[in-house]
Amino acid sequence: MRTYRIVTGLSLLLLTVGCAEYVEGETKGSAGLDSSTSDGSTSGDASATSGDAGSGSGGETTGASTTTTSSTSSTSTSSTTTTTSTTEPTSGDPTTSTTGSDSDVTATTGDSDSTTDASCVDNSGCDAGLICVDAECVTPTSCRAILESDAAAADGPYTVDPDGDGGAEPVEVVCDMATGGWSCVYFNDFEANADGWSKTGTSTCDGTKILGGYDKLGKDNPVNRTFDLLGIAHVDLRLNFDLVAVDSWDDELFRVEIDGEPSWSKKCDFNNNGSCNQSSNLCGNGIFDDGFLAVEVIVAHDAVDAQIHFTADLDENRKNESFGVDDVRVCVM
Repeated sequence: MRTYRIVTGLSLLLLTVGCAEYVEGETKGSAGLDSSTSDGSTSGDASATSGDAGSGSGGETTGASTTTTSSTSSTSTSSTTTTTSTTEPTSGDPTTSTTGSDSDVTATTGDSDSTTDASCVDNSGCDAGLICVDAECVTPTSCRAILESDAAAADGPYTVDPDGDGGAEPVEVVCDMATGGWSCVYFNDFEANADGWSKTGTSTCDGTKILGGYDKLGKDNPVNRTFDLLGIAHVDLRLNFDLVAVDSWDDELFRVEIDGEPSWSKKCDFNNNGSCNQSSNLCGNGIFDDGFLAVEVIVAHDAVDAQIHFTADLDENRKNESFGVDDVRVCVM
């Protein structure tokens, strides 16, 4: 996993890519976000064929960071970039929708009646997993609520009940406590599948599975997905992902739109490996260098779902210029 910081319209925060540690061989399910689980649903144009299919869990490790320096794949260089934008996305109706989940965290945890009969003064008076609110032990509504009740709460999977006692069943999320209490609702390293995306073809680049890649995503061939944010009340959305620039990008633009609004963009140039770290031949046509660039985007957001759209302003065919994305993570706070 590679580290990067993009902050739009917010005070700068030192941010950590990822919400929980994963080690080689550990399943995402054991950490609360299972990118191997599939609901079989797709959205938009799913005509792209699936690439080299894989299975099993991811193997990358994400750790805490107090810098904004991005470390790329094992054969690429580092890059640091900060971008500020005043554009705030709207929360209009998305044009693509999904049902169920693949990497979305929708695991329920039983009865939504989250209170206990005992009164409390602080969390020590509550059963494990509950917090003390107004002298009652309740299931927390978000990771932020957990952190506000316990400043020492650690990163990791937690059960939350976004609509409170008596409503929908609680769900499991991964909490990023180190940077303020982000509730992470989606992670996919694409080692198993790309379910729910408008294009589901995957490929291998530098030894890791990615969504898209050589001859898959590129000119006039974007990819998007709509994410269910599980009813968690929030004011900001955070998107982390690795951009994979493949082959002969000639100072051409990669763009991210959230709910139809421009949210982040970057020009990549294979002649300037500092732009998108295109410094080694990793997975393309064998003529031009390729590179991984870790990106983080934060936008103001309060809608119940979010459509994320990846596209690139490329002018040559996908055998000469293409892109992929990897390690996509969506969090709200």
